[in-house]
Amino acid sequence: NLRKPTKPFFVQCFSDDGYTHDVQCVVYDGPHKKYVGREICFASNENTITIIDVGFKGDIRLLSRTRYEQSYYTHQGWLTEDHSHFIFNDEQDEQSLEVRTRTHVMDVSNLTNPIYVGYSIGRNRAIDHNHYILDNFVYQANYRAGFNVLQIKDIATAQFKQVGYFDIYPNDNKSQFNGAWSNYPFFPSGNIILSGIEQGLFVLKFQKPPPTEQPTALPSAVPSSSPTISCVDSPLVLRWDTGRKTFPRKCSYLAKKRNRCHPYASRSHCPVTCGVCNRRFRCSDSSATFILNGKERTCEYFANLPRDRVAKKCKMEKLRETCRDLCGYCD
Repeated sequence: NLRKPTKPFFVQCFSDDGYTHDVQCVVYDGPHKKYVGREICFASNENTITIIDVGFKGDIRLLSRTRYEQSYYTHQGWLTEDHSHFIFNDEQDEQSLEVRTRTHVMDVSNLTNPIYVGYSIGRNRAIDHNHYILDNFVYQANYRAGFNVLQIKDIATAQFKQVGYFDIYPNDNKSQFNGAWSNYPFFPSGNIILSGIEQGLFVLKFQKPPPTEQPTALPSAVPSSSPTISCVDSPLVLRWDTGRKTFPRKCSYLAKKRNRCHPYASRSHCPVTCGVCNRRFRCSDSSATFILNGKERTCEYFANLPRDRVAKKCKMEKLRETCRDLCGYCD
């Protein structure tokens, strides 16, 4: 728990599916409506993609674990930006099968029943290691092949097109553990950093190809027939933190100055006032400290109570409209 950054403390651990090599955790905003707004983790667990609901810290739940054919070492992956697909790599299939680089795709539009789509084949036999997704591009660090950029052409059939690369191990592209280790493409400047095991740090710039053809659109995260869920501010007073002191304030206080909605706690507590009535905030718990029956409380406090007590507390409408995910406001 990092609510107080200078005093972090351990909350919970999940190990029911064995060793996790890498994981991406998000506030879910994908097609599976039931879990929108929850904190969901997508784990690469050596031979499976394992999906876990960690929103209820007192009761972390395994949603699914999915195998795929010819798995050797499920290493790392990243979600598409609409949270509908998980693109991942297997660190040992190139060596074991003597095949060209495979970039795998899992359809996770149903978190409890993912479907393995297949894989895209790369230009050589280098091992893929760490990759990340930004817009419609996959940025890969592929050991001896260096840095690769793939454009997503048709995610539903695992079709990618290589549109750029930067080779930091020019000797060869064999399936060995040298060269590019990882990369980071998320700087606002557009700069990309790439780390090489033997070579050090590189700062790169990728010029996106001109849109010569319309790429296949990713599936919509909002089904056309999805019912509209009303967006509400929490009726409870929050503890407004100035950095020096905290004061009890209603959502109407935030409306008086736009910058009062900048903190995440403000937006999650008062999504209507702050103009963020998207699914991320409409169905998520308030992250603010609030006053309930004269006591300071948080949604996390209630999440750690036994389930029967949580169910009883959530009968209070004002708590349902504050701890929306915990109390099933959007269910």
